[in-house]
Amino acid sequence: MQVLKEDIRGRILTVARQQFEKKGYSKTSMREISEFAGVGVGNIYNYFTSKDELFHEVVRPVLCALEAMLQE
Repeated sequence: MQVLKEDIRGRILTVARQQFEKKGYSKTSMREISEFAGVGVGNIYNYFTSKDELFHEVVRPVLCALEAMLQE
């Protein structure tokens, strides 16, 4: 069951990243992300409390990598 939850979370993050890159933050909706990820819009909120939180999770790896580069 845990693997399935991680798969869904991963799909949501992947689709969100693609949509944020393509359309920008303000023009990307949670409904659109849910449709492309193949999950109900309400189900996204089981993983992320808001679009802001989802966005932060999408950009976190990039910010961590940038921070590591700056510390070198």
